[in-house]
Amino acid sequence: MKRNTRRIASAFIALSMLGSLSACGGNPSSENQPAAGGGEQDKSTIVFACRAEPPTLDTMNQNYMMTCVSTLLTHNCLVRVSDDLTPEPDLAKSWETVSDTEWIFHLNEGVKFHDGSDMTADDVVATLQLAATVPQAQQYVEKITNVEAVDDYTVKITTDGPCSSLLMDLTNQQVAILSKDDIDAGVDFNTHINGTGPYEFVEYVSGDKLEYKANENYFNAEEKATIEHMVWRFIPEGSARTIAFEAGEVDYLYDLDTVDVEKLKANPNVSVLEQDSVALKYLLLNNEKEPFNNELFRKAISAAIDRESIIQVTMNGFAKSVISCAPQGYLSSTDENAVGYDLEKAKQYLEESGVDPSTVEMPLVCASDEDLRTGAIIQANLAELGINVELVSMDGATWISSYNSGDYTAGLTQLAQRTMQQWLTTIYHSKFINATNGARVNDPKVDEYLDLAAITLDEEENNEILRECVAHLNDLCPVVPLFAQTYVKAYDSGLEGANCNATGAAYYHFLSWK
Repeated sequence: MKRNTRRIASAFIALSMLGSLSACGGNPSSENQPAAGGGEQDKSTIVFACRAEPPTLDTMNQNYMMTCVSTLLTHNCLVRVSDDLTPEPDLAKSWETVSDTEWIFHLNEGVKFHDGSDMTADDVVATLQLAATVPQAQQYVEKITNVEAVDDYTVKITTDGPCSSLLMDLTNQQVAILSKDDIDAGVDFNTHINGTGPYEFVEYVSGDKLEYKANENYFNAEEKATIEHMVWRFIPEGSARTIAFEAGEVDYLYDLDTVDVEKLKANPNVSVLEQDSVALKYLLLNNEKEPFNNELFRKAISAAIDRESIIQVTMNGFAKSVISCAPQGYLSSTDENAVGYDLEKAKQYLEESGVDPSTVEMPLVCASDEDLRTGAIIQANLAELGINVELVSMDGATWISSYNSGDYTAGLTQLAQRTMQQWLTTIYHSKFINATNGARVNDPKVDEYLDLAAITLDEEENNEILRECVAHLNDLCPVVPLFAQTYVKAYDSGLEGANCNATGAAYYHFLSWK
């Protein structure tokens, strides 16, 4: 696996939570650090600025972007995702299929956990068995009926039938390989961070920072981190992150308000990376609550929302309008049956639904400043139908808890997945109600499509099944799609090796100072 040093220049964007700068603390590299790209950097350290801290560092029991970012630093999976969203070796150096239901994985030798113990096939077996018991990880191992250690560095996985998604499932951070000894000891994986990854966990100060150090014993010599210390600072306010970056207190803006894009692009000491995404930002509706369990009422909401206004006001143009209830960018993507912006049609849907808008209470959860801007436009749009929307600010951890339990009416959220099959299964399969199926969709036809796609190995047939599933979901309109953002990051021009794929994932250990 060669280090990816692809550099891309252009625009930018942000992702996460609402708050204030006052919660953020010091930065070990801010002393002697010049303003963005000028002068002499402390090349032993890199400092990131992000909007939100992860609600947990438990690699399995989570469905949160910042936890995945941390997991990519401290852990490895059997397989990882390349720039073009295809599986490539990670802890498994190679694999082969014995039959439609049997896979053999050959592990890299000499891999050590951060505590110094050897990583073997027994750790893989224990991890995948544990994942089957954890709601947030189950979907990635549900087709596995047996996993066994053939020898110390060979693992055999058996599935309950043909499994079209196995390799990509094994790339997910929720099934990053853990130590069998840790699993057997019942450690708290939120505080006991012991992976095989390129960086080792050092410290987590809530409201302040996450800190890591380079793993000197990383198994992949070509990809050993060259920057000794890595710090992620939590700075909830977008303007404060940009100020810290311009002052040289921060080297890499992970989250950034789009209003600052042009200013930073004009700075010769700043590099900007842009990546089109397969992420979908959408208005989540609780399909179990009245009147949001009414398909025509949901369509009325979708038809009333002006997505282009949201893109201009919230994203400063760095996004693309989406009307399908699934992401764009896959072979199975389609707008068939989708409901776009049409106020007259919205009024017609509302009348046909039989819902009296004056009786509707719609608290809308917004977990970031961008969400509040988006929510304000939705609020104004739905007022045209006589629907009263109350904007509710909520921190990310509380929102995730409400999402999982169904204790909400409406909220704004976003998801990117490696494949359409993963995306649809995560969000819409009924077996993931109380986990990742936040809209609480319980539709037998959706389940039938997804179960069939899971065992269909022919790529063309698989894509057709998923396309039909998307068309059916567009007709149900269980969520209201809004836009696909463009991932944009800004960083000190003294850095190289910046990367980001269409899901937003990046390998930050590829970064180095010039």
